Amino acid sequence: MKNKLKTLVALLLVAVMALSFVACTTEGDTTDDSSGNNTSETQGENKEEKLLYSDDNIKVSYVKFTETQGVTTFNLFLKIENNMDRKVTVSLTDGYANDTSVWFFTGIAVEILPSKNAVGGFGFGYANLGIDSIDDIKKLEFKITLRDSENFSDVLLETDSITVSFE
Repeated sequence: MKNKLKTLVALLLVAVMALSFVACTTEGDTTDDSSGNNTSETQGENKEEKLLYSDDNIKVSYVKFTETQGVTTFNLFLKIENNMDRKVTVSLTDGYANDTSVWFFTGIAVEILPSKNAVGGFGFGYANLGIDSIDDIKKLEFKITLRDSENFSDVLLETDSITVSFE
């Protein structure tokens, strides 16, 4: 019980921090394009949502990539459609920006009811990456993890690595 409470408090603190970042968000240059189901790599201009991953459980599309003004944080926005029969919580794991490890966080936990969808913002700091602007990001890599919202320790799905290329 103590560990669950600590985890909940930690998630709430991350949510508050990320909300303050998202409140200052301005859109930067974004690029995308995708190729097919499951793991895919994207390139091109940001004209519309592009499919990154799809299976019987979820469908994930790239929406946009922005830089937070005044804070050294980037935000990746993904549309996630939940095709499962339960409420899920979505997170990004094993994150990399230009092959350097990053930790993706969310402002508010991205929870999605069965047969519903959400656009989730996933941020990461870049102060220690040697990156000066959003234009320096050439690619992002991550896995999408779905957890049961009622029992957060239950991992329902983890995708293979997904790559979004901005070159």
